[in-house]
Amino acid sequence: MSIRNTRRRIVAMVGLGAGILAVSNVVCAQIPCSYDVQIIQGPWCGEIFGFPPTFGKGISESGAVVGSYTSCLIGPGEAFIWTQDTGLITLERPQGYTDAGAQDIDSATGWIVGALQTPEEEKVSG
Repeated sequence: MSIRNTRRRIVAMVGLGAGILAVSNVVCAQIPCSYDVQIIQGPWCGEIFGFPPTFGKGISESGAVVGSYTSCLIGPGEAFIWTQDTGLITLERPQGYTDAGAQDIDSATGWIVGALQTPEEEKVSG
C-alpha cells in the first residue's frame, strides 16, 4: 500500500467520524436532553458504617425504583422501593426469611419481583 492510499483512507475515516458527530448533535438539539439526578441511599447506620451500599435494580415508567441494600453492611439484605413522593421504603420481609432483594417492578401493576432467602435454603425467586 502506498503512502498516497494511506492518506486517502485516513482522510475518509476522519470525514466519516465528523459526519456521525454532526448527526448526533442535530438529534440531541431536536429532542430535549435533560434529566434529574436523585441519590438513593439505605438508612444511616451511624458514624462507624455510614450509609450502606444501595443498589437500584429496576425502574418503572413512572420513575419508581426498586433494589436492595445490606443493613449496616453486616446485617441482612433488605428490599426497597423508592419514589419521588415517598422516598426510600424498606419492604417487609415475610416471617422466616432472612434476606430479601427486589429485582424489578412492573410499570402497569406496580408488582415487585425479587428474591427471598431462609437460613437453610438457597435463594427462592418470587
